[in-house]
Amino acid sequence: MTATLVILNRNGLKALKKNLRPAIEAALHTGLECHVLLVDCGSTDGSVAFLKKVFPGVRVLVLEPPIGLQGMLEVAARATHTDVVVFVGANFYLGPESLKPFFPHFTNDAVFAVVPARLRANARLEEGQSLCIFNRDGFFEQMVLAPGEPYASHVMTPRPTWYAPLTGAAFHRERFLALGGVHPAFGPAALWGDHDLSYRAWKLGWSVVYEPRSWIGRTPYRGFNRLTLIEHPDRELIDLRGRLLLVWSNLTDPDLRGYHFLRLTGHAKSLLRFRKACELAAATWGQMEQRRIQDFSVARCSDREVLTKIGSILL
Repeated sequence: MTATLVILNRNGLKALKKNLRPAIEAALHTGLECHVLLVDCGSTDGSVAFLKKVFPGVRVLVLEPPIGLQGMLEVAARATHTDVVVFVGANFYLGPESLKPFFPHFTNDAVFAVVPARLRANARLEEGQSLCIFNRDGFFEQMVLAPGEPYASHVMTPRPTWYAPLTGAAFHRERFLALGGVHPAFGPAALWGDHDLSYRAWKLGWSVVYEPRSWIGRTPYRGFNRLTLIEHPDRELIDLRGRLLLVWSNLTDPDLRGYHFLRLTGHAKSLLRFRKACELAAATWGQMEQRRIQDFSVARCSDREVLTKIGSILL
């Protein structure tokens, strides 16, 4: 098995000075052929010059904006030829053993992605296992289990999780590309695009595994913040557009889909923000509906089967 650690950077010079050497050490500790690739998106703080001078052995891809997260990940995945790609932002810190627990999971032909524990600076859990809830408003809702729990007392048993964050998880490279990566309809910042990608993987019969023995820590330095890529000043509006697209492009169960649109009609009549979000999402309806139909023709699991595995239905 081979792997590539892909580090995403945008004006993260301070973060790279602190985090790059430990990241390289983590790659060496995997015991595999594990390459390190840095993908830079238009940095103006000297990040690339620093890398060429201090870490000349690290391969660098320099991309020019405007390019969204979806574009960065796809370019990186196609630029490597390894079995697994691990995407992290330059602002994340890796310990010597952070990557090693990922790879045994990929010997299972059904595994799409593996997710580490994400820790705060105080060594408490920021994000770990997440559940997918189809809620009473007719939307998919994320529930993160045990946030704030001390990592030292965290249960270290691998288990299913809804989604793999695009800037902090390991992916089976061929399966990532087979799904087309993140759909551009979710915008440059790909809000809810990672949830969409993983939900599609679950419906194809693949799985996403939470591996708590692997961890990454967020540092206070700027390194890569997908929120800076949002193309609209109203972040909440773009977030709602992503939630709408997540349902519209994936849900095939007729009862759940009907319930969503019934509830959505009430929201759109009374809330201006919902109407605007619906207009933005509707602009890509044709291509997302086509993808939904194509996915349905090859799906191995129904919506209800997926939700039983990684969450629940609250109606």
